[in-house]
Amino acid sequence: MSSFAYGALARHRERSDVPEHAAVARWIDTVAAVVPAEALAIQVAAVDLATTTTRDINSNVVTTISNPGFLRLTFLVLFILSGILYALAHVLVERGRAWDPLDFARTLLPPFAFVAWTLGMKASVMDAVLPEFSDTSRNTAALVLGVILVVLAYLLSNQRLAK
Repeated sequence: MSSFAYGALARHRERSDVPEHAAVARWIDTVAAVVPAEALAIQVAAVDLATTTTRDINSNVVTTISNPGFLRLTFLVLFILSGILYALAHVLVERGRAWDPLDFARTLLPPFAFVAWTLGMKASVMDAVLPEFSDTSRNTAALVLGVILVVLAYLLSNQRLAK
């Protein structure tokens, strides 16, 4: 899914008076909130640009970060961009409507979902952001953050549909 699509879906759902399929709509919102596809796709390209892959004497593949500063900057830009994409789509669907406090909370879901995804990936921008984290720490943090985000996204979706 995409942060931009999540913003558009959320705004359309807020405007809708149709209660049918509300449970399905909540889960679509939930999944859309926690998969910031644009940011994830861009970070894959950034990792490819900022790493070199070689083989050691035992023919094992070794990936080395050749430009950690670029990856740290990429992380920051994509963290911010995923929230902006949600907000942009949310605004474009219905111009002029004031945001409620829950709209601001929803804007934070895609950026933190990006953090969770990159924590859980083998090679990601997070390797340059938190190089001292072990795989176990990163995976645990990714799982805990992911569960929290899914619960929050579902609860925020219920709030919107309850209006």
